[in-house]
Amino acid sequence: MNKLNQMETAPKNQQILIDTGLGFLQMAHWNALEECWVIASLNCNDGDGDDIYFENDYEQNPVGWLPLPDYTPNWSQK
Repeated sequence: MNKLNQMETAPKNQQILIDTGLGFLQMAHWNALEECWVIASLNCNDGDGDDIYFENDYEQNPVGWLPLPDYTPNWSQK
């Protein structure tokens, strides 16, 4: 596993992965107005998985961060 970077070095002009202490990384972006990180969590309102939605939340004290992996598909590099 990659070592997490210190939050003081996190870029505030792009999406990154942050560790919020939940045991998994979450995609986040800096919110300058609120002066905190915003994360999008995938949620499900029912037990069958039919009511899927995203919920935004604020994170004041993330543990560390990693850059997003390169997800550019090979076909788009032609």
